[in-house]
Amino acid sequence: MLEKGEPSEKAFKELGIERFCCKRMIVGHVDLIDELLKFPRLQ
Repeated sequence: MLEKGEPSEKAFKELGIERFCCKRMIVGHVDLIDELLKFPRLQ
């Protein structure tokens, strides 16, 4: 929706995400799995 130019509030409302804390988790998410896979696993 955002790529189509829709406002973020409309996208959140359509997804049913209304609480600020949930919005923060989505907006602040950074996909780090590709970066973490470069390092050996600690056991």
